[in-house]
Amino acid sequence: MDLANREIIAYNFAARPKFCLVKKMLEEGFSHIEPTGCPIIHSD
Repeated sequence: MDLANREIIAYNFAARPKFCLVKKMLEEGFSHIEPTGCPIIHSD
């Protein structure tokens, strides 16, 4: 979620948490960011 405008950037779901799930979500999220962007990734 973009905290500036509360827009959902990327999401994914599965029955179990796996690395491939996280990797796919990050790749999708980064595809929406401009090359000059400077994202901050927050995870709990």
